[in-house]
Amino acid sequence: MPTVEDKLVQRSVAEILKRIWEQDFLRISYGYRPNKSAHQAVHSLGLNHQFKGYGYVVEADIKGFFDNMDHKWLMKMLKVRVEDCR
Repeated sequence: MPTVEDKLVQRSVAEILKRIWEQDFLRISYGYRPNKSAHQAVHSLGLNHQFKGYGYVVEADIKGFFDNMDHKWLMKMLKVRVEDCR
């Protein structure tokens, strides 16, 4: 069970990474984003499908993705954007 200190560090790192990657997302991306919800995504999809039309819609729910991800690959990808190795 993580200690209070571990949880604090994990939350701090998550906030830093969110600020780094949030700028890469499109305004129309909804998954696991601050101030975005599934209800907003469904509403936007309905409006855009009705009035603009879509060539495609992508929805994914990958069960156990992070449980099965190669940790070395993940660390390499983090180094591309995060200079501080701590």
